[in-house]
Amino acid sequence: MLMPLPGLQWVRERSVGTKLVILLLPIIAGFVLALEWYFAWHRDMARVEESVRQQAQMVATQIMADRTYYATVVIPLIAQNGVAVTDRYHDMPGAVPLPVTFLREVSEAIRDSQKHYTAALLSPWPINKNQGLRDPFQQESFAYLSQHRDGVFSRIEVVNGQRTLRFMKGDFASAQVCVDCHNAHPDSPKHDFQLNDLMGGMEIQIPIESWLIKVRRDEGMLLMWGAGICILLVGVIWYGVHRIVTKPLGVLTRLMKTLLTGSTGLPSSTEPHGARGSESRDEVKSLWKAFAEMEQIIKRQHGELQWTNVKLKEQVAERTALLQRTLHAWLKTEQSARGLIQASPMPIILTQPDGRIEAINEPALQGFEYDAVAVAGKPITLLIAEPDWLRVVAQLRQEADPQGTSGKPLAVQLQGLRKSGRRFLVQAALSIIGQTGDQRLLITMPDLNDIRPSA
Repeated sequence: MLMPLPGLQWVRERSVGTKLVILLLPIIAGFVLALEWYFAWHRDMARVEESVRQQAQMVATQIMADRTYYATVVIPLIAQNGVAVTDRYHDMPGAVPLPVTFLREVSEAIRDSQKHYTAALLSPWPINKNQGLRDPFQQESFAYLSQHRDGVFSRIEVVNGQRTLRFMKGDFASAQVCVDCHNAHPDSPKHDFQLNDLMGGMEIQIPIESWLIKVRRDEGMLLMWGAGICILLVGVIWYGVHRIVTKPLGVLTRLMKTLLTGSTGLPSSTEPHGARGSESRDEVKSLWKAFAEMEQIIKRQHGELQWTNVKLKEQVAERTALLQRTLHAWLKTEQSARGLIQASPMPIILTQPDGRIEAINEPALQGFEYDAVAVAGKPITLLIAEPDWLRVVAQLRQEADPQGTSGKPLAVQLQGLRKSGRRFLVQAALSIIGQTGDQRLLITMPDLNDIRPSA
């Protein structure tokens, strides 16, 4: 048999408020902190990515603007003086690089000297085979730029063990000298470029590890704030539970004990501190114990009430039989019978042999929500479900004496029909009264105004 843990036993003896706090603390703390971390991390990462993307956009724009200026302004001036413009300018004294060579060597110089970002000019049709599309990012970005001329393509990947933003911007033939050079170059895979055609792309890579360190530091501060909020929230919950649950339960427990012991008045507010020290601090357990004691008292009183109820039912049956005998005697004079029915406080209905309503008093009309004009001469099935009516009439006639009258009322349960359409169950007593050939069916319903919904 496992021994209970000391900590668990301590929790069991605490108040309801303390138990709720112990239960809710890890749930609230875990939920709040996880929610803060998830949304704050994604929000900060989105901000980092957007900031770095803007930086890459500025770098790419600056480099390509320099190339455009070199191709449209510098190269024409140099060419007028007969200076050679070639990609092999290193081997030709006095020569200058082509615009694409200028851009490639600027990008290489940035890559060699900068630790913050690198730049590379790439193309599916490279004159320099080292500048071709080498990985899925470059291939996907060029496919995207082919469909979206004004767009950019970027995502975060791990490059050389570092999380890095890779950014690609389209490189278009912005000057005729670029188009002529590529189409005429013997190493070019494509010789039909036109002005403004997509010739390649500028890729910018910016490591974001330094940005992530700041994000993690901010996340730590946010988690600390979240922990403080959790503690404050738990404190508010504990105070609320103490005021709304623990304190009322304690008062209810003492009141129930007072009721059980037969004392009068409320417990004294000046009760000495520690007077209930031997009792459990768990208000629910104390309340359960008091409830068990009260249950025994209620069971005993329930038995007494059942015995009293049986006696009352016998008295009601006797009075109903007496009323029926009185009606039987008064039925010789129709006007007197109607007066007796109308004067009775008990709901009564008198029907003719064919089931049409002959007389109904005001309590019965109120119970069925009708007026006298609406039910006079109408079939009793207007007020009582027809299957129930046919069943009890058959049973009543089966139990009648040879003269066709019933010596003892038949107690049954009928399904009543109110004018509003609502159905309900009602206890009724039925008997056949009158002389042979001039008999009536008497229906009394003592509990008509205390109905319950029908199933």
